[in-house]
Amino acid sequence: MIGVIGSKGNIGNECVNLLKKYEKMPFKVGNRSPDLDSDRFYMSEQVDINNEESCIKFLKDCRCVINCTSVREMGTLLSIAKKTHTNVIDVHRDDKIYYSKENIVYTNVGVSPGLTEAIPAFCKMKFGEIERLKLMHIVNDKFSYEGAKEYLEYTFGNEISPMTSIKNCTVVPNKCLDTNITMGDESYKKLIYTDDTVKRICSILNIQNAEFSICFINGQVYQLLKSIKNIDIDINELSKNLVIASMLDTEILPVKEEFVVYVTTKTNKQYTVLLKSTSASKLTATAAIAMSIFSLKENRTGVFKMYETNMLMEMFDIMKTIDKSLFFKIYDGILENIDFKDSGVIE
Repeated sequence: MIGVIGSKGNIGNECVNLLKKYEKMPFKVGNRSPDLDSDRFYMSEQVDINNEESCIKFLKDCRCVINCTSVREMGTLLSIAKKTHTNVIDVHRDDKIYYSKENIVYTNVGVSPGLTEAIPAFCKMKFGEIERLKLMHIVNDKFSYEGAKEYLEYTFGNEISPMTSIKNCTVVPNKCLDTNITMGDESYKKLIYTDDTVKRICSILNIQNAEFSICFINGQVYQLLKSIKNIDIDINELSKNLVIASMLDTEILPVKEEFVVYVTTKTNKQYTVLLKSTSASKLTATAAIAMSIFSLKENRTGVFKMYETNMLMEMFDIMKTIDKSLFFKIYDGILENIDFKDSGVIE
């Protein structure tokens, strides 16, 4: 059985909805407050992830648990999960989880970090050694307050270098003056960056030249993030402003969550990889369920990132069975400024 903790939040709610439709894995949900909404698809229990007795009661019949709560300190949950040999899938940005000999822990499961590492790793396994990689994360979605705060803390941190890319294994300033991109009938603004995650995955995969960017419509979110270093305001207030900005942008264009990746191999073959979902929460939930399934099939223990799964080549096929609306295609050649409805699909 899979357990979903924090099912009342955006990601947790998407996990529940997807698991109900998937119908291949029994599951139950847990929340801090009492919930009597159990139905024929799942059981519902009260759980406090900082209380040992509560965690034991919830985890005792779970082979895997997806943690979707906004609680950042989850030491008790991890400790009890080791004792019950329950695998843990955590959707939050957290590298402070120590090695486990009793279970599998997947951390940083989701969109970014998560798929920003897993997609390049998949590309190398699929296409061979990579000479150049360009990954664009295109997003127009509503931020939750916790999501906005977590993203801003990352933005203010020391691990990110705006307007940089990797050239010959070295982080260098990106001199690209044109930050506009067009996909179909829609235009976006690129925020090019290099961070510790990008540097690590490029080093591991031996990708010597890479550009990573997150792309927004030229709206409220983009303008706010672009001027963020010049705003003298506390992060709580700024998080609220980012939530409001994202709501305004989604009134202009529909919610969008896409990855467009251009790959050039060392044999000079070129490919375009496209991944599309209806929202960041749904894509994160789909990835979390996929990693849950993988963890139950993997005969090992330890703490891992998404790209380290032994079932990487099966990842997107499994994700498409979990979310029937998920779009994943590989195209032959570098396809720019199109709506990806053309021919040339190789998978």
